[in-house]
Amino acid sequence: MKLSPLFKNFLPYLILVVFGFLLYYQTLSFSLVYLDDNKLIIDNQATLHEAGLFKIFTSDVFFSGSANSFYYRPLLNVSFLIDELGGGTLPFFFHFTNLIWHLLAASLIFLIFKKYFLAEKIALFLALIFLAHPALSQAVAWIPGRNDSLLTVFILASFGLFLNFLKTDRIIYFWWHLVFFILALFVKETAVFLPVVCLAYYYLLADKFTPDNKKANFLIISATWFSSILIWYLFRKVSLSPNISLSYLLISGLQNLPAILVYLGKVIFPFNLSVYPIVADSTYWWGLLSVLSITAALYFTPKVNWRRLAFGLLWFLIFLLPSFLSPDPVSTWSFFEHRLYLPIIGLLLCIAELYPLKNLKWLDKKSRVIALAIILLLTSLTFWHIRYFSDRLTFWTEAARTSPNSAFVQNNLGAMYHLEDNLNQAQEHYSKALQLDPSQRLVHNNLGLIAVSQKKYSEAEREYQQELIINPYYDNAWVNLGLLYIKLKRFPEASACFQQAYQLNPNNAQAYDNLLILSSKVE
Repeated sequence: MKLSPLFKNFLPYLILVVFGFLLYYQTLSFSLVYLDDNKLIIDNQATLHEAGLFKIFTSDVFFSGSANSFYYRPLLNVSFLIDELGGGTLPFFFHFTNLIWHLLAASLIFLIFKKYFLAEKIALFLALIFLAHPALSQAVAWIPGRNDSLLTVFILASFGLFLNFLKTDRIIYFWWHLVFFILALFVKETAVFLPVVCLAYYYLLADKFTPDNKKANFLIISATWFSSILIWYLFRKVSLSPNISLSYLLISGLQNLPAILVYLGKVIFPFNLSVYPIVADSTYWWGLLSVLSITAALYFTPKVNWRRLAFGLLWFLIFLLPSFLSPDPVSTWSFFEHRLYLPIIGLLLCIAELYPLKNLKWLDKKSRVIALAIILLLTSLTFWHIRYFSDRLTFWTEAARTSPNSAFVQNNLGAMYHLEDNLNQAQEHYSKALQLDPSQRLVHNNLGLIAVSQKKYSEAEREYQQELIINPYYDNAWVNLGLLYIKLKRFPEASACFQQAYQLNPNNAQAYDNLLILSSKVE
């Protein structure tokens, strides 16, 4: 039966949507894993509804008001607000939206690859790899991972419109490119590098402008890019006041450079995945094997398109390296796999230029079997891996298994047992956390909560005070100490604790409410 041209054009997108939905359908029943999602969805619910767009665009992502705030993600919060209007804090709506953004990203990859880079069948094959790749599953199964799929959709839309502008010289495409570029900026700061990617495409791959005034055109284009970045920067400057050293950011970036090998290994050989990967428990061997494999593929590839290869490598590095900058000198940097979501597109372009993919004869039965086997392998790995995001206890148990040297993970696993009222298991993992790192934040606060539940008030006071020595800016520890002093009827000290918590975080409702209550009791 002969397919109509319209259905034939629509069929690849239908394949992507149906395949992606079937693969990730199980995530719709997942709950929260309590890695930022509880803060962004549960803790922020009232603030999101009361804030309005102005406050969303002039606050950090957690509405913390902290002097150490760093993450500016207003459009992520807008997307969460839309989900909450539909179903409150019910995780189903958030997971469903995550899946939709993933399907959109895969569809845009297919569209842009087919239109500007590759034959349709190769473009579809690579879009399916993106859709099914297990290293990207965290961006779908973990609700805050949406930030990377949101960024990727806006980046791809903006980039595709820029390519249309280069091809047609129609100004309307450039203005729409600019709209999506600004949207991408308000998702994540990594978007500031999109103009570099656009210029790299122009000089490496695009047909050059024919008019004599192309230099003037690019001066105007650069001015609009700079203006867009300046607008975003001013919003971010008003919203945040991070007390972070630029030199520390650069040093952390240099220290984390070996992570390129870890991420490369997870792309080419995605068998060493973790829901919370850290440096101490990561291996570089898969990355080294990936480098050897790519080198061998280059050797056997006839007529390599070095310009396209260079562009793909630039895309990979320029969108990956900013994630190596750590704003927190205390926390251990983690190789989160969702950070590969946008950079992997560049590697897919590189892979398309290498043997054996470049030499696949897509009408040949053997080639189709190989392609299908690759997709099925990735699908199986993803289907197995995403189950670790199903609930908080499963998530942190798997995190502790794959990252046993992380004090943060041990503390959080203890906290999950604590929430389940399994205090013995909670204390066991809190102790492991302190063995790994005696200065690990939040552990003494959690031990203080257990001591209070056991009516060991002197022990609880020592634990809270120890937490505040390690972590003096943690407002909830001040609140917990204040609540303990209320139990002990030490009202002046309780009031001082709540006052300190409120100064650290004016959005801390417990601190504010207890200050009002105590105002009538403290002279």
